[in-house]
Amino acid sequence: MAENFDFDAAAGGMMEDALKAMKENQSLYNKHSQYTLRGRNEALGEDKDLAHEGFGTYEDKFAKKPLIGELPTANIIKEEVMQWILPNRTTSRRMVLGRKFLFIGAEFDLTDSVLNDKIPLMEIESIHFQPSDSTVLVVETAANGFNSGRMYYFRPPSTSLHSWLEEIRDASDKAREHKLSRIRRFRKWTMRAYGAKYIQSIVSVLIICNFVTIASEAQMQPGPDTDLYKLMRQLDVAFTVLFTAEIILNGFAHWFWPFVRNWWNLLDIVVVFFSLLTLLQIEALSVLEPTRAFRIFRLAGKVEQLRRIVNAVSSAMSPMANALLIG
Repeated sequence: MAENFDFDAAAGGMMEDALKAMKENQSLYNKHSQYTLRGRNEALGEDKDLAHEGFGTYEDKFAKKPLIGELPTANIIKEEVMQWILPNRTTSRRMVLGRKFLFIGAEFDLTDSVLNDKIPLMEIESIHFQPSDSTVLVVETAANGFNSGRMYYFRPPSTSLHSWLEEIRDASDKAREHKLSRIRRFRKWTMRAYGAKYIQSIVSVLIICNFVTIASEAQMQPGPDTDLYKLMRQLDVAFTVLFTAEIILNGFAHWFWPFVRNWWNLLDIVVVFFSLLTLLQIEALSVLEPTRAFRIFRLAGKVEQLRRIVNAVSSAMSPMANALLIG
């Protein structure tokens, strides 16, 4: 019994030491954390765990941005504290109406800056007063949208009840019009059409045909006065015009950052630009004639398998160069 008692005592002491060490480590972490217990209401006491609102979580002070979302501070149309009616309770929240979202602030937030939920304005199907209570605003969201068809019930102050209805409805209409504007709709249609496999296949065939034409011209070397030379020139102009139109179409469909961040698109621009210069038939620019052969490299940007091979080879060049220098 004595041995058992000593073992239990030792185990209990080890457990106490471990708990003490954990509390000390937690205390140090809390001290050095930048966003420790952000928005916590100290008046609630230690027994209130606000983790359901995102509080009570510790964030790394070296993080690029807080893990907890923030309410906007710019492009605000309207903001006010109102009641948010939930299935089991009613709570006061800060509501912020922006140009794209209706933001809902977090509960027990002393900073008035913590985000709890948001509703995309373009996905608001309907906003109206509740039939049984004319002081409650009902916001119905799209079933396949960000909020999965959830219905929200808000009770703004009586002095701003109708203004909130009009402001949200107006902002929702503007957001929907912006999304469905003619240019945006045409751009989306262009993006889908340009990305279609048959369009990319046609462009790839044109690139191959152009390369065959250039290679044939270099092999046969027709004289400037021959019909074959004139035919080659006409084909070169046609291919250049088609490739220029393809670049413009691609740029319009993916404008702006999605287009310029793709290095294959930048290669297309450089190659087509040199092709346009060769059409000027200026003697000083005759040295650019051979650059037409580089059009074949555009094929790697159109064919996925070929693009992977080129990327793999290019990524291996640097280690091979380092190995040669070391050797």
